Amino acid sequence: MVDKQLVDLMRKAAEKGENFSVTDEQFAELIDFKEKPNSDVGLAVMKRIIKTIEQHYNKPAPVRVKAFEKQFPEKKVEVWLFSDSGRLCSQGIFDRIYVMKGNIYSASFSREDEPIRTNGVLVCSLLESFAALVASRMETASTEYEVINMDVVKTLDQANLTMPGFLKFFMQKNNKETHINSLVNANAEVIVT
Repeated sequence: MVDKQLVDLMRKAAEKGENFSVTDEQFAELIDFKEKPNSDVGLAVMKRIIKTIEQHYNKPAPVRVKAFEKQFPEKKVEVWLFSDSGRLCSQGIFDRIYVMKGNIYSASFSREDEPIRTNGVLVCSLLESFAALVASRMETASTEYEVINMDVVKTLDQANLTMPGFLKFFMQKNNKETHINSLVNANAEVIVT
């Protein structure tokens, strides 16, 4: 875990407009899910979504697969994964986000992305990021029905990821870039009755 004092030093340097250094390991650790589950049930839903997609991602559309169902004292919650065209999800759902030399990349399992996978520091997979988003929305569901999509991912925000402002400052000050381009095509619906 990145030391809190080090984070405070980086934040203060950024506030003063001063440059600072950060390792790829520290950088990757400071990137987090923008929306993530905050309960044991939410974490269980996240794991179940990951497992369901791993088992069924290649099913041809139209397809609808139940990832989770639970009756709570006050409500019943269901999470479904679906697609109306193509497959349940595109292969890009398995792309991973890496930090390498202060830049952020998405990398598939292709040969051309091997240098990123070999030399970069893993942040997470887009599958984990999508599952965290859906599980978080399930926890906070206030309507009877919500659809969650992750389509073409080109930014951290679209990938359900966030980083502290001082890292954005670091990237800008040091001419670092985000190279994310993944076709995910993942859809989920949360039903509360």
